Amino acid sequence: MIVGSAGLATAVWDSAAEDTAGPCCPTKWHGVFPLYSEEQGFADARRVATIADDQQSTFEGEFAEVRTPRTPVLAKMNAAQLQQYDALVMQVFTDVRREKAALTTFYGTNNALLNRDLPRPSGACTAGSEGCLSG
Repeated sequence: MIVGSAGLATAVWDSAAEDTAGPCCPTKWHGVFPLYSEEQGFADARRVATIADDQQSTFEGEFAEVRTPRTPVLAKMNAAQLQQYDALVMQVFTDVRREKAALTTFYGTNNALLNRDLPRPSGACTAGSEGCLSG
């Protein structure tokens, strides 16, 4: 089944926007639309988590030493800076948890769509047919 491709979900979404009858797919294929939405949710969560991680890395760089450029020296921070660093670290944890939740939702939606009994185009390979590797 080729529904696992996010590119196909986008193509189905775009072509369905042109014609509400869904010209390229049977009615059962309209279940692909949630996959497009979940993919966008994951992309948004990843973008937010990346921004938070970049902010934390920039802050850490201000307190790093040359021999360990990716590790901040906490002793160089005053109380306010330690609180700011704590807030940045917690924000990254929160955003990564949201990113994981969005990925889990996408994965679940994708699996649900792949496991549905969707109609195959005429002439499609079926289990046990000569030359077919899978059903």
